[in-house]
Amino acid sequence: MIHIFEKWFRRTLSNTQTRLVLILMLSICVIILIVGLTSYNTSRNVLQKELNAPQQQMLQISMNHIDQYLKESDKVAIKLSLNSYVSEFLTNDNQISHRNISQLYQNLETLIKNTAYIHSIYIYSTDQKSIVGLPQGFSSDLTNFNDSKWVSVVDDFVEDEMVLVKQRFVPNGLKYEESNVTLFRKVMIQGEMKGVIAINLKHEDLFANLIPTDGFNSDSMRFIVDQSNNLLYVTKNNSFDSETLDYVMSNVNEGKLDEIKYQENILLTNQLQSSFTGWEYVSVVSQDSILAKAKTIRNVVFSMSLLALFVGIIVIIYIHTVELRPIRRIKQLFSMDEEQMYHRDLVHLERLVSDLVSDNKQLSRVIQKVRQEAITKFFYDIYKDKLKDGNELQDKWQMYFGKWTEDPMIIVMISMDNFYKWKDRFSRQYQSVIKFAISNVMTEVLSAHWRTVCVDVEQDTMVIMLQHREGKVELKNHLRIALSNIYEVLGFTVTVGVSNPRSGVEGIIPSIKEATIALDERLYKGYGKVISYKDVSRSDTQSTSINPIETEQLMEFIRVGDTQESIQRLHRIFAMIEQNHSDPRTVYLFLETLGERLMHRNANRQQVVTFVNQLKTMELKEILMLFIEKVTDRTEQIQQLSQSKQHILCQKMIDYMNAHLGDTIGIPECADSIGVSVSLASQWFKEETNETIYSYLTKLRMEKAAQLLVETDEKISTIAFKVGYQHENSFIRGFRKNKHMTPGKYREMLKKQANID
Repeated sequence: MIHIFEKWFRRTLSNTQTRLVLILMLSICVIILIVGLTSYNTSRNVLQKELNAPQQQMLQISMNHIDQYLKESDKVAIKLSLNSYVSEFLTNDNQISHRNISQLYQNLETLIKNTAYIHSIYIYSTDQKSIVGLPQGFSSDLTNFNDSKWVSVVDDFVEDEMVLVKQRFVPNGLKYEESNVTLFRKVMIQGEMKGVIAINLKHEDLFANLIPTDGFNSDSMRFIVDQSNNLLYVTKNNSFDSETLDYVMSNVNEGKLDEIKYQENILLTNQLQSSFTGWEYVSVVSQDSILAKAKTIRNVVFSMSLLALFVGIIVIIYIHTVELRPIRRIKQLFSMDEEQMYHRDLVHLERLVSDLVSDNKQLSRVIQKVRQEAITKFFYDIYKDKLKDGNELQDKWQMYFGKWTEDPMIIVMISMDNFYKWKDRFSRQYQSVIKFAISNVMTEVLSAHWRTVCVDVEQDTMVIMLQHREGKVELKNHLRIALSNIYEVLGFTVTVGVSNPRSGVEGIIPSIKEATIALDERLYKGYGKVISYKDVSRSDTQSTSINPIETEQLMEFIRVGDTQESIQRLHRIFAMIEQNHSDPRTVYLFLETLGERLMHRNANRQQVVTFVNQLKTMELKEILMLFIEKVTDRTEQIQQLSQSKQHILCQKMIDYMNAHLGDTIGIPECADSIGVSVSLASQWFKEETNETIYSYLTKLRMEKAAQLLVETDEKISTIAFKVGYQHENSFIRGFRKNKHMTPGKYREMLKKQANID
């Protein structure tokens, strides 16, 4: 029996196919064994990578919610610090009046009732050593106030610090205390600290939306500690003792998933720190509790590998006895002397081989297509700055560009000139074909001397990454040849921006920014140009330096329907832009703002966005023509409406506003001036001017104030009174909101501009 088995075994192994199958099966079994032995470690590594992002995101969400909660509380404190009754309470050297305390108490009561997250509010006067709060009331002696120990926080403020957020114990009545978090804000009056506002927050409401970890079937917790390493909050589902908590707090690192070994247990931790409060948000998960099932899977895989080895032996026997029988028959046919049978089998085998080769070609094409799409996706992620993990960036770079050398690379940005006009010429389906043709032309011209990768990243923009391969060539000359070919073949122009050379994958993002800056110079240089970053980079980037009065005068001429004067103002503004040669990105921002104001009031948001977006691919001269077209259309519409009853009445309201800028008028007075109701006057005014009566009145007052600031040397308080403001601070806030700078800075800037002119 043994002899027969040995003979069969030798005969079986003498077959080449059988030996090949045996080796293959043994290799597979060894691989399965390796997988079984390493599955636990692999699961752990995968777990850590997959757990890092959600843990960090959950901490980020919780931190953002609490920070927003505290910022809203700080807004309440700021509002209080600007309250006139608070100022009177903090600055009155005489005995505090009952009226002031009553009004102050009512204000505090209103704030607390309207703000669900505030437990109580105290206001402490550092000069008078008195305190008022809700619900406790007013006390001129701190010893009579049952919650006055916190006033020592005055010494905790550093010189420039305005806000502190701290945990403390707030007495609630006289019987018990409850844990609480308080936001303290200094009150500065004329540069001196006059008091402190303390907003006591509802502890449970503050941390109510801290995302729990109940979704994990594991030992886990999430907690918050303050700047003094004091524990502020712990999720209720935690299963760790205080010693574990202390150990985690002393070893956790910010911004990444870490392993911390503690008492033969591995804890996965993640920590973020709030820039607003300085609090640390920490997440802790027990690795063993998560990988409990992974251990079982590891053991099962190991057992299955042994079973697979046994099954593999049976399969080999079956293959040898049944499946390999046709191969043995083919060998016998090849050794036959009958010519006809011999040729017939060769034809059959040739057809099989032909099918295999055809399938292999098809598979190669699919692999090449998938690889190209993967390279495109990788480069697109770099362009959009989506790849944050440095290791992942390096790994993918080696995978797709491993054959590239360490020589410097150059980024070239390609953009269709006047893209929206270009887009209207071609259908959506044909646009992709055109862009593919542009890519082919560029690659054909450059590939002789450069390694190239071309990626479509935006509707109007493509990016080419180049690395010099051989020969002495001038990149600009080749790019000009490519642009010339594109114009001759496709009938339109494109502009390219070229970065400085940089080495390594870490240099791609800076190179993209440089190429983008160079491409923006199209605004001044025009279409169909090759623009290098080294030719346009400058360290003294200027602003647009456009006099705001010029813009407002333009809008005024448009409002009255004066087409000729409006166009002349446009020419002056664009001449100033071209003369200053300012940073194109700043110019685009200015032109976008101006363009939005020129749009018809009935234009929807999509029309406004479309108009604004098309500016970024246009040269300055064409932008001017586009603006002239919009201004002409707008003024003609205004002229048509100027004779309507509704328009005339709205103009009367505007005349009334101009005549009473120094008076305390509002919407009712404007409506009375034309003898209609407030609601009807507001409706008509909105339809005609696309602005509310209040906003338009404010704009007129600010324009008048701007004129007085430039033409006179009167005090700001005097100018504020002349344009209808009773308080200087209210005027300054309104002016800053309207002109984006204080009155004093505006006067200084305009006078400097006048001296230069």
